[in-house]
Parts: sequence; structure tokens; C-alpha cells
Amino acid sequence: MKLADKVFLTATGSLAPEADSALTSRIGADRTRVEAHLAASSAAVYGFNTLFGPLDGHRVDSTAQGQLLQGHLVGTPMEIPGPLARLVLATKVQQLGRGGSGIHPETFAGLARAAREPLRAPFRVAFGASYGSADVVPAAWFVAGLVERKVLQLSHPGDLMTLINGNHVSTASAIAVHAAYRQRLEEAARLVAAVADSLERGRVPGRQLPVSLRDTGPLQSCINSALDGLEAGLEQRLSVSGANPLFEFAPERTVVRSNSGFLDFGLTFALTTCIQALHVAAGYLQRAVEHASDHLMVDGPSGFGFVQPPKVAQAIVEKLAIACGTMPIRFSGQDSHGIEDCRDLSLLTVLQLARGLAGFDELLSLGRRALGQLIGQDEEHPRGGESTREAPEATEAAEIVAFLASR
Repeated sequence: MKLADKVFLTATGSLAPEADSALTSRIGADRTRVEAHLAASSAAVYGFNTLFGPLDGHRVDSTAQGQLLQGHLVGTPMEIPGPLARLVLATKVQQLGRGGSGIHPETFAGLARAAREPLRAPFRVAFGASYGSADVVPAAWFVAGLVERKVLQLSHPGDLMTLINGNHVSTASAIAVHAAYRQRLEEAARLVAAVADSLERGRVPGRQLPVSLRDTGPLQSCINSALDGLEAGLEQRLSVSGANPLFEFAPERTVVRSNSGFLDFGLTFALTTCIQALHVAAGYLQRAVEHASDHLMVDGPSGFGFVQPPKVAQAIVEKLAIACGTMPIRFSGQDSHGIEDCRDLSLLTVLQLARGLAGFDELLSLGRRALGQLIGQDEEHPRGGESTREAPEATEAAEIVAFLASR
């Protein structure tokens, strides 16, 4: 099972979380080495005994973490869907489990417990407050929620840094979008293929079908390529901790490495390809609606129902072009007084893809109705005989995408 599917199914409760005693032991052993290093050296260790960002020249102790957290709680918070909150926490647990962050085992255990247990109150997060080099602002709101619930105390050096630094908010959002994206585009491909098959059977010998319907292989190849890239990008994100600083443990010494592991352009590029593939699929579906309507239209009142669907389908395609026709491309900036001077834009890009999916849902719904008569489906069974009842995880993915699309 791919890591993205595993994290998503665990977060939605469809898959029982695995107890990993070896992981717990390793995190404890790593922390012992980190604390020994802090005690033996007077050197600054970013976020463990210093302030953050451009203020990292100032030394502090762990008692300052509450104040540091408050300084990150900017923007206007709003309630987020419970499935998204659990997915963000589960994603962070997965990434921290890769090691190197130096997180305290008590802090890690509290986070893992929060990811497993039902949410007793909604999280309030300023979700789109920052698109900087990492997800620290929205991540800070999640930490504030856990502190308020008394799940975390921020009493150990480095607690706040290990919890808010990284790319887990954008990664979790992309995991949910991936689940919905795969379902929607595969359904669109089936609808287009069914129309193509139906029109091929009625084709006049010697006359070709339109390019979009004579061979649906390019559409399927486009979708497969987009999904493969997105799954590879998520696998990469979930395979590393993205921690800064990153602790490396040699037999005789501990090395503290400043790095930008949280910065990952691969997922951004994969999401960009998915946006392009969404436009391709929308184009194919619009053409299928138009060609099917032309085929079914007859003179007289009985053909009137096939006049408007192509026009509405084209209008939705135009709205999609407006909603997500321009890709985020400003990869540099002056955040944190120029310390965060590059960003991967993954959170911004996944929000754009979510908006595209929301519009694509409208086109897909129109396609089911408009094409049903031609391909022998009805609205009770819009997917070739399957029940319209979705699995719980599909419903939760749709809820998350709807929220992300509204940001």
C-alpha cells in the first residue's frame, strides 16, 4: 500500500494504526543523543535554544515556546473539517517517524495519540495565512489547538520547532485532493470511453469519429501520468521528515545540520500537472456531452432536452479556465527579512487544484445526466451499475476538497 493511501485511510479510521515499538524506541534514543549534545555544547541549535527565523541569533530556553507560538498565530482562524485535522496530524506523525527531527518522545506520543483519537472539538486554523517556505503559520494553529486540549505542553527544548516546521499541512491537503482527484478523473474517463464506444457502434462506415472520441487512449494516458506523478510526489514527501535542524547521529558525535528539506518542488510540479490534466479531462468530457447531444437530438419536442447541455458544459469549462488557469509561479520572495527567500508554493497550488476539482464536479454531474440515455445509465447508478453510495473515506475526501476550494 502506498504511503499516501496508508496515511489517508488511517486518518479516516478505515485502517487501524500500527503500533511501532521500534519507532518509539528509536525516537527516544535519538532524543537522548540530542539532549546530550545540548548539554555538552554551548553552540546554538536552531529552535532548540534560539529564537526563529531572522531572530535566531538570540538565545532562549524552553519556557519561551508559549510566547513564540503566540507570535505565529496570525490570520483569521476558522473551523476546519475534522477529517482534515486528523489527516494533518497523521501526516506529521508519519514524517516525524522518519527520524532526524530530535522531537521529544513524550511530545511525539502526544501527537500520535491525538491523530488516533476522535476529535472532541473542532480545530480553528488560519489555513491560508501564509505560503512561505514552510507551513509554519497554519501548523502553529494546529499546535495551539493541541495545547488548548492539553495534549501538548511545549515543555521540552525544540518542541515547537519540531511541530511547526515542515510541509505537513500542504502534504496532508494534497493527500486528500489525490483521493478525490483519482476518483473523479477515472469516472470521467469511463464516461468518455462509454460515449466513444456507443458512437462507434453507430458510426457510418468510412467516416471517422472526432479526435476526442475515436481513441480515448491519450486521455487515459494523460490521467495515468498525472496520477503517477502525484503519487510519487506524495511518497517522497512522506518518506522524509522535512525537519530543520536535522540531526545526524554518527557513532562518536551528533551533527546538527541546517537545511531546507521542507522545501520540495516535486509535489508542486506534480500538482501543476494534475491541474493541466484536469483541464484535458474537462475538455474531453465537454466534447462527449456535445457529440452525444448531437447524436440524440431529433426534430420536435423530444429533442429539446439535448440543446442546452453542451452550452452549459462549455460554460463550466470556461469557469474552470478562470478558476485555475494561471499557475502559481512566484518561487522567490522576502519573507522573514529575506531568510525565507524561496518557497515551493505547494499549499497554494493544492488549493488551486481543489478549486478546479470543485468545478469539475459540476461538469461531471452534468455529464452523468446528459450522457446517461446514450450509454444506458441512469441517475441512480451513474457509474455503470455501481451504487451511488460512497465509502466513508471518499465522503471525507470530498468534504476536505470542498473546504480547500473555498480558501
